[in-house]
Amino acid sequence: MINIKRRCEPPCYYKVDDCYLKCVIRPIIQRNGGVFEVVPCFILESGHVAIKGHLYSMDEFSADMASGKYVSELPIHVKDLRISDLCSLRISKAFFGAEDLGFVIEVRDAVAQLQGQPGMIVDCQVALEHAKSNPTAENIAALRSAYDSIPDYLKCWIGSLDAKDSEVRTLLGLGDRRV
Repeated sequence: MINIKRRCEPPCYYKVDDCYLKCVIRPIIQRNGGVFEVVPCFILESGHVAIKGHLYSMDEFSADMASGKYVSELPIHVKDLRISDLCSLRISKAFFGAEDLGFVIEVRDAVAQLQGQPGMIVDCQVALEHAKSNPTAENIAALRSAYDSIPDYLKCWIGSLDAKDSEVRTLLGLGDRRV
């Protein structure tokens, strides 16, 4: 049996009508004209996303991400940022962000996990164990497919905090680049 460790988050619930739904919370940046504000994005087990009291279907949320209403990375020209109900700050240099498409993939994966599915990181870890124990072309191809489905900024969760995704990259012949 393969022993895979999943990321652990405390349980969180969001009230919709008279029902409490399991959720995970991720920060997202809302653009309102020229103002950029970090707001909580509640990803619900029902497959919906709630932001500032508005409930979105996954298609509506994806469309708003594509239109730029919500972004997961502050545009390079923006220097001022509000953090909802906390503060405003001036950015001197940004170091990290998630691609918008990658964030949508992460949201879809979070919904799958809330619904009891293993998620893309666990899928890749399972594919890695299969490829290590039986390195056939088919198992390597399955590993590549699982690995390629993960946004780059999340690949560091495939292995340990030290190894990150290096074991996968080595098996796939991609070298040992630390994410």
